[in-house]
Amino acid sequence: MKKSARLQTAIALADIILNDGVPPEKALTDWGRGARYAGSSDRKAVRDTLYNIFRRYESLTFVTENEKSGRALVIALLTKICNFSLEDMQMIFSGEHHAPAPLTEGEIQQIRRGAPRSLSESARYHLPESLIPAFKESLGDGLADFAEENLKRAPTILRINPERTDRKTAITALEARFPKVKFEKTAYAPLGIRTSEAVSLADFPLYLDGALDIQDESGQIACDIIAAELETQKDVKILDYCAGGGGKAIPLALSLKTGEITASDIAPQRLKACAERVKRSKIDNIRIVEHADLSKSEEKFDAIILDAPCSGTGVMRRNPYHKIGLTPEKIKEYAARQAEILRNALPYLKAGGSVYYCVCSVLKAENDDIVAAFLKERPDFHLESLTQTAQDRFGPDFAAKITDNGFIRLAPHISGTDGFFIAKMTYAP
Repeated sequence: MKKSARLQTAIALADIILNDGVPPEKALTDWGRGARYAGSSDRKAVRDTLYNIFRRYESLTFVTENEKSGRALVIALLTKICNFSLEDMQMIFSGEHHAPAPLTEGEIQQIRRGAPRSLSESARYHLPESLIPAFKESLGDGLADFAEENLKRAPTILRINPERTDRKTAITALEARFPKVKFEKTAYAPLGIRTSEAVSLADFPLYLDGALDIQDESGQIACDIIAAELETQKDVKILDYCAGGGGKAIPLALSLKTGEITASDIAPQRLKACAERVKRSKIDNIRIVEHADLSKSEEKFDAIILDAPCSGTGVMRRNPYHKIGLTPEKIKEYAARQAEILRNALPYLKAGGSVYYCVCSVLKAENDDIVAAFLKERPDFHLESLTQTAQDRFGPDFAAKITDNGFIRLAPHISGTDGFFIAKMTYAP
């Protein structure tokens, strides 16, 4: 495909995503199935254009004066961010051979006007205007760095199964399979492998054998800290209450010398994916139980992992489209749901046991405020610091970066990872 045809495809897909609410990956997959002519470089170029639009959506719509068509956004991206000249644009927008239609007089005038001299805060930080106060309160002086990191493409992070391989062996196998891609150890997670490129593991032997999986470094760090808290307990029983696809349960199970993890979720389809990953990883100390069956049991657990559904503000560099349409009202809805899930999980906790509350959000409304409200509501719980565990696991320098008032706070501009929050609350009736 020529560059002009790639851009026209991005324009068409942006309209489908923004007008019809189709998730970007689904739109790309649907297009790819019908576009047999498109090679891997074509697909990558179209995807990169779309994601650059969504990463910079607020600044681009500021430039277009709130015109949100795929065409207007692509024109703004090329001329204001990529610095294409008017002559460049006229060559691309020729209307020939699947290229975008020729530029209108209004579009030509907009290109000639150049970039605006000043930007709104929403445009400067590439965040929804109504949420700027919440991000300022939550991130303080780090907001600009956070926004800058979210403009970058997130790396692909893999995690080895140490019972089936080691990092050196896995990296050697990956480099043999993907000779043009560089793989290296993650900065902090001891089982992680990092690459800046997207790679498909669907038919990769180490993946099929359960020796390798995908998990961001933030999740790996979180699992390491929680595992360090629990691994010394003999026959520990852990409930992963919002287990989803098993991203926390599996690495925790691999870290336990004894004990068992019960993976549960309200959505059976997510537990099905979890079961498939557990089988692939060849783990025998995870059992899968639906919420409906869990509620019929009187079983109690030593610890509950509660990775609650959230706004995803910590993973916007991976899913920038999700921020579009995010409002303070929706944040309140997430917070209310998180508080409800936390209450619903408590009957399964033993006296003396701990809840590890986790979200991939950087907003205080979904982390600090949830914890504070819960502790006020339940004086029989107390907050326990995770600082010492982080120091023991990762050393004092990194622990100083990621700990705050006993909480774990990970973020792209702090740890180079996705955003993640952990609080430990212990039941002491």
